[in-house]
This record gives sequence, structure tokens and C-alpha cells, in this order.
Amino acid sequence: MPTASSTSQTPRPHSSKALNLLAAENGGHLIVTSGDDWAGTIDGKEGFNQISYGLAEQAEAVYAFKGERSATIDLFTMLIPGTGDNNIKEFELFMGNDSPTGSFESLGKFQTQNVKLLKTPYQEFKLPPVKTKYLKIKLLSTYGSRHPTVPEVQLFGRLEPR
Repeated sequence: MPTASSTSQTPRPHSSKALNLLAAENGGHLIVTSGDDWAGTIDGKEGFNQISYGLAEQAEAVYAFKGERSATIDLFTMLIPGTGDNNIKEFELFMGNDSPTGSFESLGKFQTQNVKLLKTPYQEFKLPPVKTKYLKIKLLSTYGSRHPTVPEVQLFGRLEPR
């Protein structure tokens, strides 16, 4: 299972054309969630954000990009602000192109490190470049708590032309 990388400072697009596709100012938005608390994962605020339904089967969210356009993605990041039993330990990412509730294909399961990486508190998870219209995140486990927190996530890539 891939684990977080700590090779750079605050996550920076590794291509001059890459941008955080989930950021509201770039048109990213939630489209399907298990609850309103998922909005805190892309609001630009790095504070405490507990996911209410815990690790229930429906602990997942689907995000869309600006204008619900397709994008080529290759880097996902998750803020881990310090050691804690409510930090996400394992999660799975999925891509989808049919509809926000349609079929999704797994991009892999990932594991964070339960520490704050000072050079990059946003832990990085590299993906093979893939074109997708929707990104789904499913929470699988924490470091002990039944109530996970997800302060902020980012997805870097390039929007496809219309």
C-alpha cells in the first residue's frame, strides 16, 4: 500500500499547468457526500473537521471539477496536522467518468503517516496520470478513533479543454 511521501514543502503543482482542482477558487466542489461535514475538506481552512458518520460504509465523498469537466490528475494530498488517533490511516481513491453516482474504478488504497511532516504537512500520494471527471474518496480506517477527521485535501492536475 502506498504511503505518504515527504519530498517537498507545502504541496506545489509539479507542473506549471497543474492546479488544485478541488479548491473552490478553481471550481472544485462536492457533488455527493455522506454529510455536510465533507465541505470542510476543501474549504481552504486547515482546522479540525470531523466526519460525522465515522467509518460507516457511507464514509465517502465525490468531488467534481470546474464545470464538471474532465481533468488529468496525478497527485493527491491530505493534511495531517499532527499525531492523533482520529487521523485517517487508510483511504481509497476512485475515478469515475459516467456520473457522480455511477461506476467508479479504484486508483488504489493509501496509508498516511500518523505524524506531522514539517516540510509538507500535506502528505503526498502520487497517482499514475489518469483522465477522470469525478474523484471519490472512501475512508477505510483511522489510527484508533471511530470519528475520523479530514482537515483538508487537495488534488493536482490539469483541466481538459471543453
